[in-house]
Amino acid sequence: MRKPVKISSIDLYIINTVRAIRKILNISQREVSKAINNLTDNNILGPIESQYHKETYNDEQLNKIADYYSKKSNRNYTLKDFYPKSALKEELVDKLII
Repeated sequence: MRKPVKISSIDLYIINTVRAIRKILNISQREVSKAINNLTDNNILGPIESQYHKETYNDEQLNKIADYYSKKSNRNYTLKDFYPKSALKEELVDKLII
């Protein structure tokens, strides 16, 4: 059985937070992928939300996601909503998506 890849604890927190909000707003991976880059049909969230791929978000993508989430909800999302409220221990952790 394949093991999950290792990523930084901060990256894991961000991925799980973006995913949790996406699910609350009932938005598909494909919709968010289109919001990030409408010129391609690729689902970039698939690898990001997979425990077997090292892909993570960058701030440009997170900014576009915050803008899209804001349009789909009745609140204003910013990059700050995806980052931890307090410092996390800087370490590599298994990429376990919740």
